[in-house]
Amino acid sequence: MQPCKLRAVVDFVNESNQQFQDFDQNVRQVFTLIPGQSEAMKQSVSADLREMGVEIGRVSDEYLPAMYQALSLGIPKDNSLDAVATASNAARAANAELTPTLVTGQSIVNAYGGELYDLNKVYDLLFFAGKTARSQSTNLIPA
Repeated sequence: MQPCKLRAVVDFVNESNQQFQDFDQNVRQVFTLIPGQSEAMKQSVSADLREMGVEIGRVSDEYLPAMYQALSLGIPKDNSLDAVATASNAARAANAELTPTLVTGQSIVNAYGGELYDLNKVYDLLFFAGKTARSQSTNLIPA
């Protein structure tokens, strides 16, 4: 094998290994907010997280911090995947980052309690406010 091709293979392996380690560390941070889970449950959640990344078209560096914030903000673990997916759609529409978009939406839900509990409705209202005020929605959802 030529030295440049061998170097490319070594670089690929090193980068893949680093990405796996980063994913593992981020998943472990998420697990700190779901104490008492069995190993089988952790493997299931980890698989769900990887699948979610594919479904929403985001890399783990984007969606795992958002998942951590979702759980930190009190979103039940059963609803957290949906909340991150909803925030991902809103972030793409606003050309904003995922985690701050999730935090903004969920903070509004938390502030209003039972009156406004649907993240889709929150983001719709934010976009409507931005459109009505002739402001960009990126100003309403911090980047």
